[in-house]
Amino acid sequence: MKAGLWLAIVLVGLAMPAPDAGATTLEQDPATPPSASAMRVGGPTRAPIGFVRFCRTWPEECASRNETAAVAAEAAPAAAGADSTLPALTAAAWRELQRIDAEVDRDIIPMRDPLASGSRDLWSLAPASGDCEDYALTKRHRLLEAGWPAAALLVAVVRDELRGPHAVLVVRTDRGDMILDNLSARIVPWHKLPYRWIKRQSAHNPKLWVKLDGYADEMVERLETTIRHLSMNTASGPAD
Repeated sequence: MKAGLWLAIVLVGLAMPAPDAGATTLEQDPATPPSASAMRVGGPTRAPIGFVRFCRTWPEECASRNETAAVAAEAAPAAAGADSTLPALTAAAWRELQRIDAEVDRDIIPMRDPLASGSRDLWSLAPASGDCEDYALTKRHRLLEAGWPAAALLVAVVRDELRGPHAVLVVRTDRGDMILDNLSARIVPWHKLPYRWIKRQSAHNPKLWVKLDGYADEMVERLETTIRHLSMNTASGPAD
C-alpha cells in the first residue's frame, strides 16, 4: 500500500469524534472490592512528552521513593492476592479509593488542552479544568497524600474504543490492578475496560515507562498520536 493512501486511512480513522466525557456505568458492588489479575509488563519505552514536561514543572511528583512495598512486584503475580508487598485492598482502602476518585472527577471540569497553552499535550496537577492526564495525575497526588505508595500508583496510556489516546491511573493492590478512569463512574479491574493497553510508569522509577500487554510498535503509536493531535486541533469540545 502506498504511503499516501495508508496515511489517509489512518487520518480518517483518527479523526472520528472523541467519546463523550460522561462517565460509563459498569456493574459493580460499591461496597465490595473486586479481584483482578495484574497487567503484563514488557520492556522499557519512551515516556509521553507531556509527562516529561510535567516532571520538569512538578519534579517532586516524579521523584523516586525508597519504598519496599509494591516495588519488588513489577511483573504480574501468579494470582490476585498472591503478592504481600502490594497494598492491601481492604474495605477501608476501597472506600478511600472510591472517595478520591469521585472527588477528583467532580472537582475538575472536563476540557481539552487549549491551543493557547502552547502545548498540544499539557499535563497538569489539580487544574480547575483539564483532560484525562490531569485527572490521573491529580488522583495519584491525592492518593500519595493519603499514604499510598508511589510504586502502586502508575499513570497508564491507552487507546480508547475509537483508538484515541487516553490516560488512566493504575492502582496496584493485593487483589490485582484497578483502574481509576474519568470516563467511568466505577473503579474496575483493568481487564474490564475496552482499551488497548499501551504503556505505563514503571513501579521501580516513576520517570521511567514500560510497555504493556505485549505492545511493541512504538513508531506507529507516535505517528498515530501526532495525526490524532493534528485532527483534534481544529475541533473543540469536552475532554477525554
